[in-house]
Amino acid sequence: MEILAMILVAVLAIVGGVVHMRHGFINNPSRVDGLRRRDGSYADYDFPGIWNGGRLRDYFFPRVHSAADVDSVEQAASNVDLYGRPLSSAIVAKREAESRIEANPDVQMRPVQPSDWEAVLQILVPVIRNGDTYALPQDMSVEEIHRVWIELPQQVYVAIFQGEIVGTCYLKNNQLGGGSHVCNCGFMVLPEARGLGVAKTMGLHAQEVAKQLGYRAMQFNFVVSTNVGAIQLWKKLGFEIVGRLPQAFQHPQKGFVDALVMFKSLVESRASSESRDEMHLRVGGEQFDLDRG
Repeated sequence: MEILAMILVAVLAIVGGVVHMRHGFINNPSRVDGLRRRDGSYADYDFPGIWNGGRLRDYFFPRVHSAADVDSVEQAASNVDLYGRPLSSAIVAKREAESRIEANPDVQMRPVQPSDWEAVLQILVPVIRNGDTYALPQDMSVEEIHRVWIELPQQVYVAIFQGEIVGTCYLKNNQLGGGSHVCNCGFMVLPEARGLGVAKTMGLHAQEVAKQLGYRAMQFNFVVSTNVGAIQLWKKLGFEIVGRLPQAFQHPQKGFVDALVMFKSLVESRASSESRDEMHLRVGGEQFDLDRG
């Protein structure tokens, strides 16, 4: 019995020492005392505590948090992670470089003209026929394409690079009546012109036009989840994923895939104090991050 008692005391002493190193105080399990690594990540010492329902595995094999954990505009602005810890200078510099999104000065934007139709059609038809990014019939007639892209929108523009039309976009009300202060846009780029910053230039231009027209926000109702390039671009331009539609799009090769709703406010202040980066679906007290499914 004495030997068992000595072993028990030794084990408790070791556990107590580890707890002290990781938390500073046993009774303060919410304290964060992370160790920054070379790559800017942190060992997560914010363990809920064995005494609070935590698991030994989580305690001795903690998760690692990095700059990817920054989950709101306010946190990104202050260059800290979700736990309030400062990020490394390398990660901060990388984020700042990515945030400096500028239009390609060699790409000019102007309103569409009737004489542009044939060039615009050469951009629209391949995308529609592929059927992997827009919820439009793949066999859509030319007349119907003209109606959807040219006649119905409030504004239509073309992007010109070295004298050639390489992209087109439209802008219209997202909804009628009480939803008419939010606009919706569509963008298509000539396949041969991808990589020139055409979509980025059109996205920035559309936001400026929307502000001039008095819109308070821009919303993309149906971004196909497999369209990774577009999703990454819209995020860089400040859009947030605020909804996910499970298997709402039938991809011609990949079958049923999700579609995303993306949103960006165009006014300085928002009606809600909660950042849309942190918008969650709350059900019975549980929180489900819509951006992560």
